[in-house]
Amino acid sequence: SGVRVENVNTNGTTLSRWAEPLVRTGLDWILVSLNEVDPARYASTMRTHEAHHARAVDGVRAIVAARNAAPPEHRPRVWLQFFLWKGSIPDIRRMYALGRELD
Repeated sequence: SGVRVENVNTNGTTLSRWAEPLVRTGLDWILVSLNEVDPARYASTMRTHEAHHARAVDGVRAIVAARNAAPPEHRPRVWLQFFLWKGSIPDIRRMYALGRELD
């Protein structure tokens, strides 16, 4: 239809499968809402299974790898989002460390 999609917001759990095609579309950025750094709290907050946290982290790794393998003009920015609330304040350093680890 000729409409250019500039960005995608995702929870990342199926991102591994779509990483390369998404990068090829020429997106400007991809926002992954990981929400929690701890798998157990992720499961509780998101009302899902803890395994989905690992799938989301793997999705971020896949999109970063696809971005890094793409030509410079097709490298979207990848943003990682966490919930900040009184229960997650002790995890801010872990959030930062995970973000740095995932690039």
